[in-house]
Amino acid sequence: MSDTSNIRCANLNAFCLRLGRTSRKGDNSGSPLELINRLGRTSSYWSDRLRGRKPIGAKLAREIEEALNLPKYSLDGDEEHSDFVQVSQLSIGVSEEPDEESTLMAELGALQFRRDFLRSVGVSAVNAALVHVAGTSMEPTIRDGAVLLLNRADGTPRRSSVYAFAWEGQMLVRRFQRVGDVWHAVADNADKSEHPDIVIAGKAEGLVQRHMGWGQALSLSLLGG
Repeated sequence: MSDTSNIRCANLNAFCLRLGRTSRKGDNSGSPLELINRLGRTSSYWSDRLRGRKPIGAKLAREIEEALNLPKYSLDGDEEHSDFVQVSQLSIGVSEEPDEESTLMAELGALQFRRDFLRSVGVSAVNAALVHVAGTSMEPTIRDGAVLLLNRADGTPRRSSVYAFAWEGQMLVRRFQRVGDVWHAVADNADKSEHPDIVIAGKAEGLVQRHMGWGQALSLSLLGG
């Protein structure tokens, strides 16, 4: 189940608890009674979602919000108040080179993105972040000096997706590939002598966030990508 679905389940459960709808199975579990009254379906259907056993997809989340008179996208943790949102630039530099130490860079504040653009690439405003890339290991896909849009809620590795992740005290940007039971963090740059694969034995620990397929140089319009 996706991280966004887990957030929706937790927020829906919290909403039911705020209404005083507490399950007989425990004080921290919401009762599905209000959901049944307003949206129909069975008790087990809603209980599975309140406890995170079954996913809440985007279509169902919008249906729930409308029926419960909640702000649109509030179950995602992203209430709709304006067309634009502030997306923070992370203060830690992301090095793509394994032999370079990550360095703190000056606080860059936040940049404005259209809310509908963030949704179109699959990231909520509360989970969006930006990082500035230094290095050539991901060229030609990601250029030295690019600013990457990341999803902080998406830390589950998937084949061929690009992530910013912690590794041996550094922050790196790589494409993840699975070879047998082992994850490899792979550079897109064909020069493997300069940019060797990183073998991550066992579970891919330290993943921070997924690159959402958007990147620009700092000098370019951040909404033009």
